[in-house]
Amino acid sequence: MFTATGSYILDPVTGKLRRFSRLNIKNGNVTRDNKGNAWVHNYTSNVWYVNTSTGDIKHFQFLSSEHLGYIDVERYSIIHDSRDIIWITTYGNGLFAYDLNTGDLQHFTFEVSHSSHINSNYLQYVMEDRSGGIWVSSEFSGLSHLEILNKGTLRIYPNGEDASDRSNTIRMLLRGKNGNVYMANRMGTLYEYDADLKNILRREKFTHNVYSMCEDNEGQLWLGMRGIGLRIGADQWYRYNSKDNNSLSNDNVYLIYRDRKGADVDRNIWRRIESGCKNRQRLSIQAFLSRQLWRKTGTRHTGRPQRYDVGGYQQRYLYLPSGLTDQLPKNYVLYNHVNETFPSNEIRCLVNDHEGNMWIGTTGTGFAICYPGNDYQHLTFDCYSIKDGLPNGVIQSIVEDQDNKMWIATEYGISASPSPPSK
Repeated sequence: MFTATGSYILDPVTGKLRRFSRLNIKNGNVTRDNKGNAWVHNYTSNVWYVNTSTGDIKHFQFLSSEHLGYIDVERYSIIHDSRDIIWITTYGNGLFAYDLNTGDLQHFTFEVSHSSHINSNYLQYVMEDRSGGIWVSSEFSGLSHLEILNKGTLRIYPNGEDASDRSNTIRMLLRGKNGNVYMANRMGTLYEYDADLKNILRREKFTHNVYSMCEDNEGQLWLGMRGIGLRIGADQWYRYNSKDNNSLSNDNVYLIYRDRKGADVDRNIWRRIESGCKNRQRLSIQAFLSRQLWRKTGTRHTGRPQRYDVGGYQQRYLYLPSGLTDQLPKNYVLYNHVNETFPSNEIRCLVNDHEGNMWIGTTGTGFAICYPGNDYQHLTFDCYSIKDGLPNGVIQSIVEDQDNKMWIATEYGISASPSPPSK
């Protein structure tokens, strides 16, 4: 208890009252953070942090006597974030960040003359969102969002930290068999880094963006690009040709996928393709489905031995191997938002997990899971979105790790889930 004469401790069991000499503060006011710890202040610019679990006490001074002369009352909002950093807003002296692990205290203030992390020194409230971002509200100056770089994280800017265009926006990543890392930005540039991501070994500029990459057994890179087709190796290009039935069906190549049967069932097919590349012979590309249908699709995935899946813009198709060369409509089943059989019309990725579940990532509505079994005509989908804990509804990719956990990458963070997740 804080009184005009100092601090006291009351034992509710015995009713005894005694002085608390370790924290003898007159007229103290208490602000609690989200962990339940106490921050005591008494309009002297001094603040005492009391850890209620350990009893440890630490003294701070966030305001000067000059600041106190201009404000009516001390105002503090305090949040203990997921990184063990405590954020303290003040009314008049900006924002403070105290790192419990290192003991470092940082001070952020607003300056008109140069760029600032906050847009006012008169702050009202602070909070942390689910992705670890810090939000700070101010008086008459709106809201600030601070993106925190986690300890141990390496941030790489291929075109320099000061670039203001999309040259540092990375669309595609691939680690090659030799350990080197390839990354493509949204300005048509492909970079090759060494395995430690310290040096740029190669830089290649294209007129269109590289959306996908794959490395074959010969070590050649397959580059899929939006608008200019497919390049294999250094100089072999494959594009759509209306007069050639063996050409690409479309010059917009969004995903190149090497299926898991490349070493057994389809071994001869892969060998013929790779031999053709090595000898500089042209590949004969087979277009499954009719050209009119295939041009609408973007992402392909080879699932279990008895089914294939095709996802694209405004549709998702399921078809059997026996129907690949048979163009009869009965061989295809359409699931989309229009016929109310699927939550979205835009498919970003498809993944078949170790239990046979099919995971389908969408643009805007999260992801869906189904287990086809043998009845492809009447599939049902379990759907998961932001309300189920996803940081964002735009799914970029889904992968399964060696522990059978699924990792879902979105436009605003990544989530991990068991397979399948519980609602």
